[in-house]
Amino acid sequence: RFRSNRCLTPRDGAGMRRDRGQYRHRVTLEILASPTVSPSGQKVKVWATVGTYWASVRPASGRETENADRLKATATHIVTMPYTQALSPATHRLIFKGRILNIQTAMNYDERNREYLLTCIEVVNPQS
Repeated sequence: RFRSNRCLTPRDGAGMRRDRGQYRHRVTLEILASPTVSPSGQKVKVWATVGTYWASVRPASGRETENADRLKATATHIVTMPYTQALSPATHRLIFKGRILNIQTAMNYDERNREYLLTCIEVVNPQS
């Protein structure tokens, strides 16, 4: 008998069934460690790697704004990944292909501890 490669319960944000093979991107989950002090006396954020996971990363929208004569581009992404641990947008972020994705919301899909639906923002500043 033919068995489908489709998940029975997880669905993407649009409510459509998703193939397991759609976890085709590698992302690194990082957590904010205790800040350190630089030689100049400034606090520096230090990030520690939690692990690397398979995920689905989709661009959702993009916009550009101009503040103080600087162009700032913001791209929003939807990331779906297996449930790993309790995530907090304040202390976790993702690294995707060398780009930093700050987690804005972390939804434990159906509260079943199987899958996360994350909305992330990548801030790109070409003049920095």
